[in-house]
Amino acid sequence: MRSHQARMWTRLASFAIMAVLLPVLSCNEASKTLRRELKDMDWYRLRALYVAQGPTVVDFLSEGLKSRSTDIRCFAAEALGKIGDPAGKPALLAGLKDRKWRVRRACALALGDMGDKTALRELCPAAADKRYEVRVAVARALGAIGDKGATDALKKLLQDKSWAVRLAAARSLRLVGDRSETKALIAWAQKASEEVRQAAVFELGEAKEQSAVPALVALLKNPKWNVAEGSAKSLGAIGSAKATAPVAGLLKEEDVNVRAAAAEALGKIGTPAAVPPLVAALDDWDVDVRRQAAKSLGAIEDRTAAQPLADLLEREGDAVVCIWTAAALYRMGTENALDYVTRELEHQNPLVRLNAIEAIAWLRHDAAVPQIVPHLRDGSHYVRLASVRALSVMPERLAREQLTLALNESREDVRREAFQILHERYGRKVFDILKAR
Repeated sequence: MRSHQARMWTRLASFAIMAVLLPVLSCNEASKTLRRELKDMDWYRLRALYVAQGPTVVDFLSEGLKSRSTDIRCFAAEALGKIGDPAGKPALLAGLKDRKWRVRRACALALGDMGDKTALRELCPAAADKRYEVRVAVARALGAIGDKGATDALKKLLQDKSWAVRLAAARSLRLVGDRSETKALIAWAQKASEEVRQAAVFELGEAKEQSAVPALVALLKNPKWNVAEGSAKSLGAIGSAKATAPVAGLLKEEDVNVRAAAAEALGKIGTPAAVPPLVAALDDWDVDVRRQAAKSLGAIEDRTAAQPLADLLEREGDAVVCIWTAAALYRMGTENALDYVTRELEHQNPLVRLNAIEAIAWLRHDAAVPQIVPHLRDGSHYVRLASVRALSVMPERLAREQLTLALNESREDVRREAFQILHERYGRKVFDILKAR
């Protein structure tokens, strides 16, 4: 009798459990798709689903931030940030207090991606998080939002015990329009550890900080090749004519990375005084130095370099160097030089095809766009990625359709690049473009 009653209670309990679980288990196809995307961690496809389903996806991801899985909570936060729907903000703000620092970091970064200024009140206190990784994320998010209301919080982070936090704060202060970080960056570039010095040198270049030129010129003599290389690149980004002679001096250095960086920087500085040392660098034994010297001469567009470039094209054996030499000649008015560049689009070596595409993008030659389009289906995904990037500098009427088609690419990095370009051009209107497809 007791065993019979036990079986009855077991059956009743099973029915009760099924009654609770059936509504959950009998989910529609959309929910199944969402679960699959959560498992695959592909937020690009979730954005595509957002186009089709709208708030359904945001609600699902907000619930995902309550998952017991740390990975899923992190991914849900990232996806909400990339989708950018304000409806996801409450879940992200709540996530700033998650017990796992990885989730707090993901939520802070997502709020930065969302760019909502109303999130500052909750983000600024998170700058005191005990984990430096979260403080870095908060600093980056405050910079991404770009509101001056974050200035005080960022200045406090500029004094943080972690160098990673200090550098993130310095970068973000520039983004919100406050240049108080400049003195700190110059000091770090001169006296900090090698790792911090390299990062500070890079940031000074990104900020195009003219007051940093003397310090960066001094660092060109640093015995560490990567410091000299980084300083040359930053001086090129700043574009100060005062740096021409010191940077040109690096073209005689032993390290090829330093010489190539110097050649690149001289092209960006763009003064006539840079032409003779760059012409001399066309005879360098290293292909990267020759390639960069040719490209820089094309950027300066001084016709006195046309004949040395033509001579190089005649004798050069490396296809990539020839592409950039021909592109430089085209910028100086040699019309038939473009034929050489476009011909290399069919080269059997994908590296050569990639450089031909990058050269056409550099020239911004609209008429060559139809020749790039077939390479959006190239056998090499690196060439496809270069093709998408090339379209980013082309006029809207030529690029929009092809970039939209590239969203169906099998490789995630190519899809993301296409979406990012569209998002930079159209903002949230990109979702309207996708809906119209």
